[in-house]
Amino acid sequence: MSNIYKQGDIIEYGQNRFTVLENRIAAGKEKANKIILINAVAILLIILVYALYIPFRVMMGTPAEEFSFGAKDFLIYLAAFFASFIVFVVAHEYVHYLSYRIWGKVPKEKLKFGLVVKSGMAYCISLEPTTVKESRTSLMMPIYVLVLPVMALAFALQNGFLVFLSAMFFSGSAGDLWYMWTMRKDGRDKYVIENMPKNGEYELGYLLLEKIN
Repeated sequence: MSNIYKQGDIIEYGQNRFTVLENRIAAGKEKANKIILINAVAILLIILVYALYIPFRVMMGTPAEEFSFGAKDFLIYLAAFFASFIVFVVAHEYVHYLSYRIWGKVPKEKLKFGLVVKSGMAYCISLEPTTVKESRTSLMMPIYVLVLPVMALAFALQNGFLVFLSAMFFSGSAGDLWYMWTMRKDGRDKYVIENMPKNGEYELGYLLLEKIN
């Protein structure tokens, strides 16, 4: 698959045939602009977490936290943050994998994990088309299973470090939310397919398909 497909083209995957309804694979300047947009969404998600947490602390009557620690404590927090974020990235992609397997019934050999070193982008991609409904489930499941529970725990404990982690985890789902937004008007029975990264570049977007009966 590449960016050459256009509306009306016929594509075969295994024994199934699909019609291309729309090519939503971004390239060139469009891709750069969408990456900027996704990064902006990531920043807004961090702000949103704190916009919820600060009033929550005020409502609970909790005094403001004071951050005073030495260089050793800083290094410990820094190491804990990076270790936690690595675990989150791995868990995030594995939740996508489980969603594809459970709800999409995608064979495990048709699911590929990887990391695009150049952009630092981790991915779990289905090599066969999945319905919009299945894709939406896969996109949102890391937020339901990972982000929201950590955020709830952070708020319950009123732990500043956990709040920071939950904000960063939420921002790490900005790309998933952007994909969700692009699918907001699509019928649940339509299909989507992504391309594997190539030449060290992650292909942003997908083909929207309709299965030919």
